[in-house]
Amino acid sequence: MAQPSLKAFAELLHDDEVFVVSPEWAKHVFSVEPNIRAVPIPSDELHGLRGIAAQVKRLKEHKFDSGIILPPSFSSAAVFTMLGVERRFGFPTDGRRLMINFPVEKPVTPKLHRMHQYQLIFEFAAGWKVKAEPARIEAAEDALVTASELLERNGIEEKTPYAAIAPQAVAESRRWGSGNYGALAKRLADEKGLAVILLGTKAEWAAGEKVRNSDGRIFNFCGKTDIPTASVILSKAKVFVGNDSGLAHLAAASGAPLVVLSGADDPEETSPMTPYKTVIIRNELECISCVRNKCPLSGDAFMRCMTDISVDEVFKAATFFVEG
Repeated sequence: MAQPSLKAFAELLHDDEVFVVSPEWAKHVFSVEPNIRAVPIPSDELHGLRGIAAQVKRLKEHKFDSGIILPPSFSSAAVFTMLGVERRFGFPTDGRRLMINFPVEKPVTPKLHRMHQYQLIFEFAAGWKVKAEPARIEAAEDALVTASELLERNGIEEKTPYAAIAPQAVAESRRWGSGNYGALAKRLADEKGLAVILLGTKAEWAAGEKVRNSDGRIFNFCGKTDIPTASVILSKAKVFVGNDSGLAHLAAASGAPLVVLSGADDPEETSPMTPYKTVIIRNELECISCVRNKCPLSGDAFMRCMTDISVDEVFKAATFFVEG
């Protein structure tokens, strides 16, 4: 969601280097302009006091004079403050007002999509309007080769049509369930003749195996792809199905049609930016879009935002894109 404004900002400053501090896995997302330099942070240095200390040590050699702080976390502002960065731009929320010395006030109404929130910060820092289009990922040559080899090793030929599924969300409140995804994958294979590719992290491999359930038409690639390789695979998919997640945003940026299962997330603020998207959401529920990682309800009300979504409904939404 930050990529569009970053790209436009870097274009404005084409004679200057723009350093992007991001998790190591995300560095490929932001390499969109020649003057952008990635500063990848290993996953064990991202959080907590240890993470702050490690990042300060890693970044102090760069001697930044300005910092655009996009994450709303206290630690991200603390790192730039401890580095002595002279101008620190960002939203002064989450107890960070004293550390953000160039504060950008975020409008309360109307609610802005996160992409446009980031755009406000970049525009304030640039002192100029920043034109931000939805994110796009261009396939690198080495990623094309890696993706092709992975598909071929699994017997998926160049012309084999396939769907992509993210089999498990990180937050428990957003999980549709391996049983539902397994039933969906089987119907896509049985009724639409599609291979089904499961994408996710290594930690989601076990969930992928439950979805695959030894079906030779379903392929568990969880933990087998990096961002560029996953992007290539998604760019060729007939449809992507999953919750509002990093993979959903990557699918949108890669040009794939999406069916997004929305529950605890807030689609007004974080839904992938693409016209080729169907969002399935139970707006009639009072608790919808609660933005909680665990459902606080119990009994029949527990996780209704997910359990009320049927396999048939998702299958029909996916079929619209497959047949279109």
